[in-house]
Amino acid sequence: MAFIPSRILPKTPIEHMERIAGKWGEALWHKAHGRGSAEITTDWEQKSMSHEKHFDCALCRSGFPA
Repeated sequence: MAFIPSRILPKTPIEHMERIAGKWGEALWHKAHGRGSAEITTDWEQKSMSHEKHFDCALCRSGFPA
């Protein structure tokens, strides 16, 4: 299977996409042109909080590798 960079995908003829990837090539071509029935959402909720521990700046200045 060939690799086509995303910036070139919209310029690639649908026939070429079908030839190299079959039905998925056609679907991908339509997605590259903004066509489709998928719902796009831009809002999201954070699923979890990070439990990372941050060191005191004195430790950072000591030269101790993080």
